[in-house]
Amino acid sequence: ALTTGGALDPLREDSAARLEDWIAGADAAQGDGVCEIVLTSLDPDDLTLRQARLIGEADAIACAPGLPETLLVRARADAVRLDLAPGEAPVPVSGLLVVLRAPTRAAV
Repeated sequence: ALTTGGALDPLREDSAARLEDWIAGADAAQGDGVCEIVLTSLDPDDLTLRQARLIGEADAIACAPGLPETLLVRARADAVRLDLAPGEAPVPVSGLLVVLRAPTRAAV
């Protein structure tokens, strides 16, 4: 809610007035969506700033088992983690879902 363009964006003049609506869940669908990130490596230092931001904002993270914990700890502590088999489509969830795809062998 506090991110740029979010319901409670501190740079928006009306964000304080929107607090009650946000608490009541009126703006819950604002961050809904799916974002897929195909990793270039398993090193968390290789994440782009945008990728790191999306992982940190995600309500749910879907990825194949075996991705390093050093990547997954960048997600919010309350983000739901979903196992995803290679090539499988993610199950829809409420909020922002980030799908992490492992790099190809050539990229590692």
